[in-house]
Amino acid sequence: MGAAFQVTFQARVTQTPPTLPVDLVNRTEVQTASEVDDSDNSASAVVKVIPRRADLAVTKTATPDSVLKEEPFAFALTVTNQGPNTAFDVTLSDFLPPGVTAFGFDSPPDQTAGDTLRWHLDSLAVGAAFQVSFQARVTQPPPSLPTDLVNRGLAQTDFDTDGSNNSAVAVVKVIPRRYDLVLVQTATPDSIPKQGQFSARLKVENRGPDTAFDVQVRDILPEHATAFDFNVDPRQTTGDTLSWHLDSLAVGETFQVAYSGRAARDIPFTPFHLMARGTVEAAFDVNRANNSDEAVVVVLPSDDCLYLDRNVFLPERGTPLKINFEIGSDRFVRLDLYDVSGEHVSDLAKTDFSAGTHTYAWDGRNQDGKEVGSGVYLITLRAGNLICWTKVIVVR
Repeated sequence: MGAAFQVTFQARVTQTPPTLPVDLVNRTEVQTASEVDDSDNSASAVVKVIPRRADLAVTKTATPDSVLKEEPFAFALTVTNQGPNTAFDVTLSDFLPPGVTAFGFDSPPDQTAGDTLRWHLDSLAVGAAFQVSFQARVTQPPPSLPTDLVNRGLAQTDFDTDGSNNSAVAVVKVIPRRYDLVLVQTATPDSIPKQGQFSARLKVENRGPDTAFDVQVRDILPEHATAFDFNVDPRQTTGDTLSWHLDSLAVGETFQVAYSGRAARDIPFTPFHLMARGTVEAAFDVNRANNSDEAVVVVLPSDDCLYLDRNVFLPERGTPLKINFEIGSDRFVRLDLYDVSGEHVSDLAKTDFSAGTHTYAWDGRNQDGKEVGSGVYLITLRAGNLICWTKVIVVR
């Protein structure tokens, strides 16, 4: 009487229940022939079988974060088990953006289906991490730039306790090429007579930072002028517009066009501005303010009827400049002052003169009585069909 018999043993689940968690009920019963009260002859103990719990966290990076469409970039995908238990049967998936091809894996995927890459892990211990790195490039250019390529990574396992950190994204921005094309146009000399020749030059430079592609260079010829002797023949000529096409222009590289021009005989009046205008165009130029330039050549009247007592005029000395001219008949004469660009500065004289030689004295002031500044000026004479000119240097 009062004696006890005790048995202890261990157990494990060898056939996994179809669902978890589940209660395992263990029942013990004792029997004897002389039992007077069998109400306490049995007892039970319950063991709850719970699923393993793991927290898989995914991170995703892209390097660099912006590329040109033909440049490669790299993705890194990491899954870490934050516990508290080992994770089993882990699937890591990577979803490539459309038009992107992956290569150079440090750990090749176990499965590839379209744009989806998958890796399978039998288990991932608490605190352990699995990382995949690979390179990628755009193989189907986006319809417009810039555009974002969004790459998504996903980790999956049964009984993950926090699904909010099972996926991550990395973004690569595909940017257009950027460059600064600069065009400079020049013409020499700056003044010519009718039917006179001049030299014109177009220079295009790429100041970077990237190579420019599909570059269009144009030059619009001035009215009453013809062009010839090109160092680079135009690809296309449409009316007064000359065009050149460049497949590419590297950073620091220049493209130059030089040609000769001739003023027409039928210039309607003089001085006449021959203005050539050059332009350069390419997509994604970052500064279009320097994509065009102009060069001006002034067609001057003849100079065989007008001459000065000196070519350098110093008004401060108090001696007027003598402008001498000769006309063959009585007529109305107009004397005008222009700067070397052909801009009108002042009227000098507008009156009738008799046939013969005349002298007009100019004190270095304009028609409003203000002193003109130092520089090179053109003095022109118009008398009916007679037009002539000469240059003077004013020094103050």
